[in-house]
Amino acid sequence: GQWDRATSASFRHVCKNWLHDHDAFLPILQPRFMQWSPIKDRFPNISRFTFDYWRRLDTKLGGKGSESNTDYYCNLHSLEGLSYLRQLSLTGTDFSVCYQNFAYLQMFTTLTSIDLLDCSNVTDSTLEGISTLTGLVSLRIELGSHVDRQFTTKGVAHLNKLELLTSLHLQGCKWVAEPELASDGLTSADQALYSLSQLTALTSFGFAETDYAGCLITSIGLRILGNMINLTSLNLHGACFFSDDGLSTLSALVSLTSLNLYACVQVEDTDLIGALLACTGLTDLNLTYCKEITDTGILFLSTLTSLTSLVLDCENVTNVGLRALSRTKSKLVNLEIDGCFQITDEGISSLSTLTSLTSFLLGSCKHVTDVGINALLSATKGLRKLEFRECECVTFEGVPNLGSLTSLEIIYCKNINDIGLREISCIGCIRNLSLCGGPTGFPKISDEGIANLSAISSLTCLKLHELENITIFGLRESLLEMTILTTLDVCGCLNLTFNGLNSLKRSTGLKLHYNHCYDFFAQKKKA
Repeated sequence: GQWDRATSASFRHVCKNWLHDHDAFLPILQPRFMQWSPIKDRFPNISRFTFDYWRRLDTKLGGKGSESNTDYYCNLHSLEGLSYLRQLSLTGTDFSVCYQNFAYLQMFTTLTSIDLLDCSNVTDSTLEGISTLTGLVSLRIELGSHVDRQFTTKGVAHLNKLELLTSLHLQGCKWVAEPELASDGLTSADQALYSLSQLTALTSFGFAETDYAGCLITSIGLRILGNMINLTSLNLHGACFFSDDGLSTLSALVSLTSLNLYACVQVEDTDLIGALLACTGLTDLNLTYCKEITDTGILFLSTLTSLTSLVLDCENVTNVGLRALSRTKSKLVNLEIDGCFQITDEGISSLSTLTSLTSFLLGSCKHVTDVGINALLSATKGLRKLEFRECECVTFEGVPNLGSLTSLEIIYCKNINDIGLREISCIGCIRNLSLCGGPTGFPKISDEGIANLSAISSLTCLKLHELENITIFGLRESLLEMTILTTLDVCGCLNLTFNGLNSLKRSTGLKLHYNHCYDFFAQKKKA
């Protein structure tokens, strides 16, 4: 009865019996033809609409009484009349059967944003249809790793018609060589960039690639990027660069505030320095899997005065680099250090000067112990989020109190024990706590350790993944004292039974997730 007040709607198809299990939505359908009735009659004020994993946008819709109930289809024509529609998101759609749908898009003159995520069969014709929506300011196309790119650089060229576009993100498009390219020395990534060179209003651009060998950019492509002088955000995830000048051409992007070089494995210290020399306003930098970056590059980063978020996953960075970072002129708020295998307690302790940190992640640093962690945490009292991954020497014994901490994640840290959990229960007002055992599990955590967590009176969400020693009896006793807990996730805890968890859910009213418990599937089948 309140649907006419809604401004956002999302229809997610998660299994083939979705409609059968959610009869409340059946009145939206026209029973005679099993098609969507006009959405405008139900949601007249909708400004944002999402179709999630409705595989095919077609004019058929399976449901009760239909001949086929294996696939569910919906169509864009049903959105006609939504005069306030601004944002449209399609996830997991197969465009091979919905070529007519983009003809319908032309009537949505109010659209300003389109997201196509994990969609298949996005072709040149699809992009040509999108290019008719001249009011678009944001377009995102992300193809999944299992999806082959169907459109070419000729299709990308149609997007030049979108003169108002300020945000464009193309991800997973596998920019390998195309046989029709005639220009010697240009990759298809260069050609795609050239096709977009007229979009002078762009402020946010993503040319990300999940296939690390699929996005080859030469000096020509880099010069084109350097000419996008209004860019404030640039995502080059997975790009490979072939240029004698390195990334120095990007120094023209003086307005850049965010740069993502995730898995740009060829980037060296000189490239990084050349690219950022004039980017004095940079606030966000991602150097994940940049294995050629060394302490020299980190020394340069310490001169940036505006940097607030830094992600380091550089195997050649040592304690020397962290000491240089500790003298940074900027006020870092978020710092992630992952895969820096040479770092020890000395390097982590030196970061205690970064008193403005509110979020910190440490991963795959096997030489870091509680000594270094405690030294850092004692000085950074404003931390709200902490995450540790594969830090096998960290146990949390003697950890200092952090009154502002609200979120803590511990993943694959196999030496965490019951005593460590007792210490954790005293360190702050934690609302979200996650313990993930992974392949090695948490062999030293038992029901006693979980009982220690009941002292965290502020806990609302608890994730206990792959804890092999906890039992349903110990868990039930602990939950009795967690009075404001709303969500419990115990996926992969092998000693928890299906019947026990169902009983626990009924008695506590918790939102419970428990896939992959030992006898989960067997018991569910019997039920």
